Parts: sequence; C-alpha cells; structure tokens
Amino acid sequence: DVKAPCKVFGDLHGQLRDLLLLWGHFGFPATPEAPSVVFNGDFVDRGSHQVELLCVLFALKVMHPHSIFLNRGNHEDATMNKKYGFAKACLEAFGGAGAELFELITTTFTTLPLASLIDEKILVVHGGIGDGKWTIADLRKVQRPLKHSDLQMDSNQWLWNLLWSDPIEDDESSGSSSVFGVHSSPRGKLAVKFGWNVTQAFCACNGLDLVIRSHQAKRGGLGFDVMHNQSLLRVFSARDYEGHNNDCA
Repeated sequence: DVKAPCKVFGDLHGQLRDLLLLWGHFGFPATPEAPSVVFNGDFVDRGSHQVELLCVLFALKVMHPHSIFLNRGNHEDATMNKKYGFAKACLEAFGGAGAELFELITTTFTTLPLASLIDEKILVVHGGIGDGKWTIADLRKVQRPLKHSDLQMDSNQWLWNLLWSDPIEDDESSGSSSVFGVHSSPRGKLAVKFGWNVTQAFCACNGLDLVIRSHQAKRGGLGFDVMHNQSLLRVFSARDYEGHNNDCA
C-alpha cells in the first residue's frame, strides 16, 4: 500500500541517464517533490547501465523503505535476464563474482511485489490485469517468492498476466468484437490482451479509479497514454527503446 501523492515510473531497462533526467524534471525520490515513488518493473536488460541503475534503486529502497516501491516486471526474471543481457552485464561488471551476484539478485527478483496500490484507488502493475477475473484481496494472498516455473503453472496464469498482458487499443479495429473481452496475445500462449470493458468491470469490482501499467513502448509515442475511457494509463520511462523513437515519462 502506497500513500499519495506518488510518482510512478515505467520501464527503465538500464537507461540510467533517462532516469536522472526524469528526476531532474519531476523531483528526486523521497523529497517533498516526490514523497512516494513506484518503479513499475523492467529495471534491467538491454540498456547500457543495468547494474548501476539497479544498484541505485536497491539503495533507495534500503534508505527509504516506506517511500520507495519496486514492482516486479517481466524482466525481473532469471530466464529473461540470461537471454536479454543482465546476466552478461553482471559478469562484465564484477568478473568472477558476477555469477554469484547474478544469482543473488535474481533470487531477490522472485520476492518483489507484483503490484502496488495507491490510496486504495489506483492499482500499479507492470503488464496488465489479464482477464480481470481476480480481486485485490486475491492478490494480497499471493505467497512469494515466485520463480519463473511457478508463474507458468496453469493455476497462476493470472499472475503471469500481471507481468505479460496488454490492453487492446481503443481504436485497434473497426470491428467491435475485437476491442471487447479477452483475446490471445502474440507474447505467448499464457499471455492475453484485454479490452476496455474488462478494465472498467475490474475497476468497478475492486473500487478502483485507475489502473497504471507499463510494459509497452509505443513507436513515436510520448511515454504515456490514457486509455479505456480514462480507466487505464500506460507509462514508459526509457527513451528511444529499441529504436522506437519514443519519449519517456
């Protein structure tokens, strides 16, 4: 549970310079300008300063445990880190000790929370709400740590989708059936895409005003989007991610 006022940062992917630019503009964490801060996952992989950025975030959490909140993203996962660069970054930064450090860090990733709740009204989750057929009370009961294999269990598909699902764009297709409900996702057999009616029903059921998610860089985008009749907000905080020419927010 997080108290407002609160600032939320999206995917960072080791782009430390972008994070410092955002702090310079919006205020440094745990100061009057940003008394509470949620970092909404995907801290590492692909970027040039993955290790340094993660050290900064972990240090902030140690210094300000009640003001700094680190949500888990789909890249806070050893399987992803071995494929997309963080494991290699640890070896390059720490030499012989890098492998052990990587194991310790990825063990820590399995203990990170899957969401944050701001003033009981705003849910912050990395990917999305999946099929929306779960409640905040269900989420509070989830036991951690959660390894990659745990998340891939059939009974935990809803947890997998907290990290991997995506909203359907309001104008994705002229066919009304494709923007309603739950549909398969190109991200894999367990992931889904959810329509605006799913988001609004989920918010109504859980007494929420807004869901904030990250996970997607829009090509040429501003770093944020308001979607699903103003019940969903996307925020992404790594500029020009994978050549998408996107801004950050």
